[in-house]
Amino acid sequence: MLDTDQNATDPLDGLSGTFGATNSDVTVYLKHGTTARTQNGTSTFTVNYTGAVTNPTSKVQTIDYTRTMTNDNVTGAVNYGAWTVTGDTNIFTAVTTPTSPTNESVAVSYSPVRTVTITNPDGSATTTAYSNDQSDATKVTSFSVPSIAGYTETVTGATEQTDGTYLPDGATQNSTITYVANAQTNTYQLLDPDTKAVIGTVISTGVTDGTVDFPTAELQSLLAQLESEGYDTSNLQTKAEIEAALGFTDGSTYGTGGATYTATVPHRTVTVDPSDPKSAGDAIDGSTATYQGGVSQTDLNKTVTRTLQLDKYPTYNSDGTVSYSTKTVAQAVSFDRTATVDAVTGEVLSYSDWANADSTTFPVYVLGVDGYIVSAMNRATLSTQTTFVIGEDGTTRKTVEIVPAETPTANEKDYTWEYVYSPKVQSFTVTYVDDTTDTTLTDHGFTLTGVTAGSYADQLASDKWDYAAAGYVLDTDKNTTDPLVALSGTFGATNNNVVVYLKHGTKQVAETGTATYTVTYTGAGSDTSSQPQTIDYTLTNTVDAVTGDVTAYGDWSVTGDTTSFTSVTTPVKTGYVADKASLTVEDATPTTETDTVTYLPVGTVTITKPDGTSTTTPYSNDQSDATKVTSLSVPSVAGYTAKVTGATKQADGTYLPDDATANTTVTYVADPQSIAVTYVDETTGQPITAKSFILTGVTDGSYANQLASDKWDFAADGYALDTAKNGSDPLTTLSGTFGATNGNVTVYLVH
Repeated sequence: MLDTDQNATDPLDGLSGTFGATNSDVTVYLKHGTTARTQNGTSTFTVNYTGAVTNPTSKVQTIDYTRTMTNDNVTGAVNYGAWTVTGDTNIFTAVTTPTSPTNESVAVSYSPVRTVTITNPDGSATTTAYSNDQSDATKVTSFSVPSIAGYTETVTGATEQTDGTYLPDGATQNSTITYVANAQTNTYQLLDPDTKAVIGTVISTGVTDGTVDFPTAELQSLLAQLESEGYDTSNLQTKAEIEAALGFTDGSTYGTGGATYTATVPHRTVTVDPSDPKSAGDAIDGSTATYQGGVSQTDLNKTVTRTLQLDKYPTYNSDGTVSYSTKTVAQAVSFDRTATVDAVTGEVLSYSDWANADSTTFPVYVLGVDGYIVSAMNRATLSTQTTFVIGEDGTTRKTVEIVPAETPTANEKDYTWEYVYSPKVQSFTVTYVDDTTDTTLTDHGFTLTGVTAGSYADQLASDKWDYAAAGYVLDTDKNTTDPLVALSGTFGATNNNVVVYLKHGTKQVAETGTATYTVTYTGAGSDTSSQPQTIDYTLTNTVDAVTGDVTAYGDWSVTGDTTSFTSVTTPVKTGYVADKASLTVEDATPTTETDTVTYLPVGTVTITKPDGTSTTTPYSNDQSDATKVTSLSVPSVAGYTAKVTGATKQADGTYLPDDATANTTVTYVADPQSIAVTYVDETTGQPITAKSFILTGVTDGSYANQLASDKWDFAADGYALDTAKNGSDPLTTLSGTFGATNGNVTVYLVH
């Protein structure tokens, strides 16, 4: 059953069923379950009388007892409790032997003595009968109880005497001797490896020869406490690790006097990083101890500094002026180290070697400032070092004065180097270029001279050229503004030559003009012309202000109310078609514009009938468009199909000439025709297909020969005309010529 002193509940019931990132071992503490039973018993005392003539009635006394029997459910062992009286009678009363009224003697009966049973801790038992007291037949002697180390005897049914023996409570009652294991205690001590002092103790309790329930949880709790005090318990986490350290064997039993086990717990160490120094008294992470010193900022960090002092250092201001000052540049190389600290005592155990914290050298420093010369005044502690060299600026790629890199050691002292600056000689030229002619105006260029930060304003005001008075303007494609205006008036570190790009200025001259438009008509008799149209214009020309030449002509623009020529519609001339329906001049200029419209005679349509007669008629003009004629109608002739050449049939059935000036012809083609002749036998009601035939041809064509050749002499074959349906032979009434329409013929016969 669960040992609730160790596990309040079954720890397996609390498991999630899923492995976590870390998973602790689980110990389930159990103890033997027991089952209690009750055993009842009765002691009887009887006095029987014999020998008298009339024996008295026997005297019987009883005492009822009960006791508890506890069974170990694991081993099956039984532990008997003491007998206790359950009734009101707990002792037998004395029995007085009655006097026989006949004065006869009384006989006393003997009962067998009882036994003492000794049950040893190992379960073995011996039973021995009581010894008689030789001086009294009603008594037995007391007996000795053997002692067993680590156990306490329990005697039932006998009372201890002053000499340590036990006298049975009744010579006829059994006595029992059992042994109860004594309580035992084991001690588990954890020691400091340096002081050997006990830093924690845990005990476990049990009984003699009982299996030790190793106090894993208590020791783990103690070790967790020691971990918080700075001890290293990393190898004392599991039960097996703790038992091994203490020299304890799992499954051991308690002896007769307990046992003591010891194990040392090493001190944990912590490393103090130079980026996170500590002060004396600061708490050590994960420990109740505090730092005792030796781990401060200065203990773990140090710096060696090279100072560059720059005298008369020039700074260019936004307004073009230069300010001078003494500039100090401190270059530092940092070193640091770590400290190893005892997490229990807080004392420093050791330091690492000094190491560079970031860079290992004083970096190259560019002394050079554009427009200035650098001189050195060496005040360095290390007088043999070079204070500056001429080299390349890694950023600008210019060749300048630079301070070389130096690599100090952690034991080196700080030092200073000093430098002074002076301005350089400066100059630049001003050149004027005529971009119109692509020539340099050498007569007007000049040069300004001075030193860095010196003024050239007076020179510039005296030498610059008034190019506008000569007809020039600034070429804004190359100079958005006059570059001389943008000059600061003070020489810089570098001074670029200036080029003023000019071009010839211009002036505007006005001019006027008129545009005229006329249409001439020809081909339809005498030539005529339309009414002329006019538009007034003006334009402005651009003249070179330097040379006086016209450089660009302006665009004409309308000056009057008329801004464009109106469209001229060509008039319709009966019997003629024009080559243009209307005319328009889109972009007029001050010139005379003339267009010509030419007329041509319209074509004709000739209609030739099947009988050979024909008529010819000219096309009719389209009154809405002088270039077109209207469509024409073609008369129909029954039995004939019209064939039109030179015109195309329209949706309304009329024909539109393909060319208004070309002729159209209309002729007629006879349509195909046929007549079916069928003989029917009225006697049988069936057609005589073998004798039937078809006459074929075209409208107005003859079929007389076909008829004479194909018709049947039915009389010769015994047939006669059915006069009820044919008054006469229908073939004799045929004309012999195909008409526009032709009906089929049926000849009805009888036998």
